[in-house]
Amino acid sequence: MRNYSLGRLLFFVLFVAISISTSEAITPFQKFQVVLVNYMEKPDILNFHCYGSEELGMHYLQGVGASYDFSFAVNAEATTEYSCDLWWTANPSQRRHVTIKAFENKDDFISNCGKSICLWTATPEGIYSTNVVTKVKKIMYEWQNWH
Repeated sequence: MRNYSLGRLLFFVLFVAISISTSEAITPFQKFQVVLVNYMEKPDILNFHCYGSEELGMHYLQGVGASYDFSFAVNAEATTEYSCDLWWTANPSQRRHVTIKAFENKDDFISNCGKSICLWTATPEGIYSTNVVTKVKKIMYEWQNWH
């Protein structure tokens, strides 16, 4: 019994060591938070639906500065991903939408986030990613017309 438990422990340690050495981005079970902030002008209602490892449902943010966040731990395979569909009606004849990768295990993606928080800001121009460490903000997605 004791050898069996020791064998399982050694396997787990070896698995984690290999995962760390083959993935520079993140490690399994690392915790992350995704934050979506509304900076839309009037009308200021931002609708969205986020999904990935979990179905997070449909939500809306009303008012400048309103925010929504969700937290998760990366799965054992370090393949966790989340996407969000966002839509906004600028006026009755102008509906806009975009789908963003809210979280992805890739070096360039993680470097846009900074630490373990991926901060997304929705503005009338598009969707910005802000590195929470360096405070560098860059537009990642532009709104598309939705007919």
